[in-house]
Amino acid sequence: MVVAIGAAMPGRVAVKTGVDLAAAVGAALEGLFVESAELWRVSALPNARETSTLTGIRRPLAAGDLERAFRVEAARLERLLATQAERTRVAWSFTVTRGDLWAAALARNAELIVFEAMAGANVPPRSPRAQGPLLSVFDATPQARRGLAATTRLARMMGSELVILVPAGNATALRSARKQAEDWLAAEHATGCTLPLCLEYGSVMGAARLQRGVLLVVPMPVAVEWSADISALATDAPCPLVIAR
Repeated sequence: MVVAIGAAMPGRVAVKTGVDLAAAVGAALEGLFVESAELWRVSALPNARETSTLTGIRRPLAAGDLERAFRVEAARLERLLATQAERTRVAWSFTVTRGDLWAAALARNAELIVFEAMAGANVPPRSPRAQGPLLSVFDATPQARRGLAATTRLARMMGSELVILVPAGNATALRSARKQAEDWLAAEHATGCTLPLCLEYGSVMGAARLQRGVLLVVPMPVAVEWSADISALATDAPCPLVIAR
């Protein structure tokens, strides 16, 4: 498993979510801090400036200052991961790289990748420790099955409800996916339900908000179908987002 955090992300909710999920499925966890390649390019410009959010003062954006800021942030997140992993005895590692957050995360050899929800400045993301259901998108693909299995274990560990988002419609494949999800709930004796809906981007994000979900798990094939700009997912998600591969 990987928990991926970019520059200027608080990281607290993503780290706790990743640690709890790793504990639930019995996996090792890699913390991945991604230095923004775009910020590095900007800092190399001769007229690059930064503005303090506290004082409004502008000053040159120097590469040395940026390097120190990234180093401090990486150290903070590594300490946070170490503390949370010790709580659950999860094996962990920490990696610092540079580039695009999503590209760097998807390049890792991991079946589950946790991203911190940005969710807009006025809508703070919720974590699985808050009260609310865990949502898992299920389209009967192998990735969806892995995601559902992980979500079920975490829901059981947390004592939370499981809501499986299944495709609506009367086509044979859609009915089969719904039946598989219902059979899964019965076999696992899981507390939860299936929720048929169109598995489009807006519908799934709307359901996550309406259900007040505290975790949203999306299989990679569904995420790819939604948009070429996959990085928009964490921006819009109202809770931590997990991509299952």
